[in-house]
Amino acid sequence: MGKLFKFFLIILGIFSFFIFGISLAEEDIPDVVINEVMANPSCPPTNTNCDYDLEWIEVFNSGSTPVNIGGWKIDETVIPIGIEIPANDYLVIARELIDGTDGDMDSFEAAWGDASGIWGDNPVENYLAIDGTMSLTNTQSDSIILDNQKTEADNYRETFSWDETEDGITWQRIPLTNEWALGHCGETPGTENCVQAIPPPLAPSGISPTNFQTIPFTDQVVFQWKTTDTQPQNFEFILFDQLNPSNIIIDESDLTSFQYEVTNLLPNIYCWQVIASNQTGETPSPIYTFTLYNPVYSDAIVINELMPNPSGDETKNEWIELCNNSDEAVDLNGWHLKDLYGSTHDFVIFNIKGTIIGPHQFLIFYRSETNITLNNDTDGVVLIQPNGKILNQTVFSKGGKEGWSWARDKNGKFSWTVSPTPLKKNIIEMPVETSNEESQTKEPINTIPIEIKTGEYQDYLDKLVKISGKVTSTSGNTFYLDDGSGVVKIYIQEKTGIDKPEMHKNDIFEVIGIVDLYGKTWRILPQNQDDIKLVEAAPKIVKSSTAKASTKKASVAAKSSTSSATAKSAKGGSSELDTEKANEKSPFWIQFIKTILGLSIIFFVILIVKVLRAPKPKIIGGHFGDDET
Repeated sequence: MGKLFKFFLIILGIFSFFIFGISLAEEDIPDVVINEVMANPSCPPTNTNCDYDLEWIEVFNSGSTPVNIGGWKIDETVIPIGIEIPANDYLVIARELIDGTDGDMDSFEAAWGDASGIWGDNPVENYLAIDGTMSLTNTQSDSIILDNQKTEADNYRETFSWDETEDGITWQRIPLTNEWALGHCGETPGTENCVQAIPPPLAPSGISPTNFQTIPFTDQVVFQWKTTDTQPQNFEFILFDQLNPSNIIIDESDLTSFQYEVTNLLPNIYCWQVIASNQTGETPSPIYTFTLYNPVYSDAIVINELMPNPSGDETKNEWIELCNNSDEAVDLNGWHLKDLYGSTHDFVIFNIKGTIIGPHQFLIFYRSETNITLNNDTDGVVLIQPNGKILNQTVFSKGGKEGWSWARDKNGKFSWTVSPTPLKKNIIEMPVETSNEESQTKEPINTIPIEIKTGEYQDYLDKLVKISGKVTSTSGNTFYLDDGSGVVKIYIQEKTGIDKPEMHKNDIFEVIGIVDLYGKTWRILPQNQDDIKLVEAAPKIVKSSTAKASTKKASVAAKSSTSSATAKSAKGGSSELDTEKANEKSPFWIQFIKTILGLSIIFFVILIVKVLRAPKPKIIGGHFGDDET
């Protein structure tokens, strides 16, 4: 019986050895990891050599039971015997836990504790912390080994690559993973790390230009994208030639915005791609192809009518009207409208209400849409095609009143009209002035005369201009000039005291004056005597004729008269007026009477001549009362 009991005890001991031996072996494989590292601390301004004092390494026991790590070695520090890390708790090995003999007041306890000089006397210091001996390299790759003093295969190693720009930022293990990330969220000694697991970035979306999109040629192409990723990420923008993919035009990385602007691209077919990246990797978008082409823009779009000073609320009722003079519809998307004076604004026409203007139709843009504020006195509007070409423009000056519009007539000339016609054919109805023509006093807007053509006067109301042209007609204080572009009236007001110079048709004169609108009549008003100058007199034309005479004496007299007139002309004695009088033709009835009188005189002369030449009559018979026989 005794032998059987001893055998039973031996068997039980062997079994227990294996059971407990296996348990101890499993317990000796701890769940202890390096959890956070501060290798490049920030220094206060008073001490630029604090790097060594504030270095520390945090070890975490993720297991469910305490782990005795006495005698273990981490970096150059041997853990004192008896140090045990509770389950799910931390141990910090600090380069200088409490300020030492250097007296610089820089220590782990001062920076992350209560700076009392004692560790563990405050709730913020409720985790294990010990002094350590270490030398962490923060400008290159560094390895930290956690050695449990068993076999080398049991050692645990972490390798980090430090960046000098990351002062004061720790490397932190992402909870529940073996991944690491920079702790931009802050240092967490003795507590759970703040970094979170970072998934690979999402591919950029919302791409523009889209795939196979055609874009009219412009000076600048804007590439845009977006992402729903909430994690910080960078982007790389790549642009290359589709026909020559090796021709990388742009490869720009480390972008943080969601767009990239490219200038000076020539018309061609291009491909582009954007790549999103974060700490865990990168994700590219698909490759998109687009065509940049040279568009053909219509030249038939004109500025047709402006309403700068409407009745009522100007912010709502000011407008600019365009007209399509072609037989085809035109898309105005991307065209520009811009005012010219004062606080100007450049408005790009886009699809706010439809940008298609039909053939021979009108399109109005209100101030509330364009933010273009037209001045009431002097302003203008310019229409610009997307390629930068100025298609047409108009400028108006003071002279318009509330409710009047500045409108274009069928010949392309602008003037004020009292009958605005939004979205309809213009009606040019001039304002009627009742003031006396001589009583008007004009002050020009400018002081230096603007040299214009005679047919351009309507674009320069109330401005001082200079013109030159041939005299087409003259009467009293008025004469008209034309340089081939149109006739303009020159009116000399009596109050100016200007003596109208002698002038004839086709004389060339230069005139400086103010453009004025009197009633429905446009005119230019000279202000001084020197404002009217003869540039070139018209050449004199002398005409001569020889009168027919019925007698030799009359013929000789006519020849003598012709010779005399020719001699005077050679000496410069005859005038154009004399020549014109000499060549004047009498009315028909006078010529008829002259002809009858002439014939009567000739008949009378012939009668007298015949009477004188008639033979004398013979006397028949003798003396009465004599008898000669």
